[in-house]
Amino acid sequence: DEIDRLSSIFSSYDPNSEFSRWQQTSCVQVKVSPELFEVFGLFDQWKASTGGALDPAAGKIIQIWKAAEAKQELPDGGSLHDAVSLLKQRHWELYKDKGTVVHLSSVPLVFNTFVKSYIISKVADKIMTAGGISAVVVNIGGDIVVRGDHHELIRVSDPVADGENDGPISTLEVGGKAIATSGNYRRGFSINGKWYSHIVDPRTGMPVDHILSATVVAEN
Repeated sequence: DEIDRLSSIFSSYDPNSEFSRWQQTSCVQVKVSPELFEVFGLFDQWKASTGGALDPAAGKIIQIWKAAEAKQELPDGGSLHDAVSLLKQRHWELYKDKGTVVHLSSVPLVFNTFVKSYIISKVADKIMTAGGISAVVVNIGGDIVVRGDHHELIRVSDPVADGENDGPISTLEVGGKAIATSGNYRRGFSINGKWYSHIVDPRTGMPVDHILSATVVAEN
C-alpha cells in the first residue's frame, strides 16, 4: 500500500500522478504534498553535491541515444549540445514557507533515478512502526534497505557473467544500511557493434564508459 501511495505521487509514467499533473503547469505556484516537496529539495541537494551528475531531465539525452540506436548512427554533436543546454535550465523554484513549487523549464522531467531509493526508505520506516516487527529487508529491483536487528547476505552480480544465475562476484553482509548496484552490462545502446551504457552524464550528454559496475553501501 505504501509503495502504491508513493508511486501515485512520483510516477512519470502515470499521467494522473501528482508529479505528472505538476509537470502540466508552468510558471505558477502549485501546492504539493510534503513527500513531493521533500524530493524536489533532495534533488536540488544531490544535483549540487554531485556537480550536476544527477539531473531529472537526463531522459532528454537518453531519448537521443535511443534514436541513434534505431538509426545505427552516433548522435551528432549539435543535438547533444542542445540537450545539455536544456538541462542547464532551472527546472523549478521551491517556496518552503508555502510548500509550493513553480515549474520553470519545458524539458520533460523524470524522478526514477532517485525516487526508488526514497520509496524503499519510506517503506522500511513504515514497516518498522508496525507492532511486533524487529527487522525488515526491502528489495525493489535490486536496491535494498536492511533495518532493525538483522544482517542480510547480499550477493553482488558478476557484471561479466554469462547468465543472471551465475555465481556472484562478491557477497556482502549488510545490517542497518542500504545497498545498491548499477552498471552498463545489462542495459544500454548497441550502435555499429559497440555498446554504450544507459547511464549518461547530463553534463556532457555522453554515456559513462569507465566503470563496468558499481556497488554502494551507505547509511541510507
